[in-house]
Amino acid sequence: MIIAQDAMEQLTLDEVRFIPSFHAPLRDDVPTASPDDRVAMLDWATAGEPRFVVDTIETDGGKRAYTVDTVTKLRARYPAAHLFWIVGADHVGKFSQWHQSEKLLEMVEIIVVARPGQTLDTPAGCSAEHFHLVTGHPFEVSSTEIRQRIVNGQSVRFFLPPGVVDCIEQRKLYRD
Repeated sequence: MIIAQDAMEQLTLDEVRFIPSFHAPLRDDVPTASPDDRVAMLDWATAGEPRFVVDTIETDGGKRAYTVDTVTKLRARYPAAHLFWIVGADHVGKFSQWHQSEKLLEMVEIIVVARPGQTLDTPAGCSAEHFHLVTGHPFEVSSTEIRQRIVNGQSVRFFLPPGVVDCIEQRKLYRD
């Protein structure tokens, strides 16, 4: 939520669409929460911010979706929109591994959220004009750490919005 807000404010975006993946192509491990669970958590997390929209374009497909395919669908749905794709700085180093990354850059610009003090190295073979650096607020907690805290029976109340914590507890997510 902090990353989305930083990007929205720094680049004056009209809205940010949260698109949970069914199963990210560059991840081998199976998500521990179902697509429906992840959509529910996003619904809770974005509640109250009308410029945050949960979009199930990838989870509705029921299979892995490449970013380029998702953006192609979004481009058809919103032909006049100026589209951006928000990623953390750690994903930029893997950009050359993205499926049809060159085609993707023809349809969308990449917003890279970096931690304070980080710089952006444009991926090899890509033009810097397609990448925008946004400085994010420091938040040194990863989703992996949050899931591990839940497995260990530790509280995550101050790490997540209250509705998301309630959703995780009600659905008994991330338990061993």
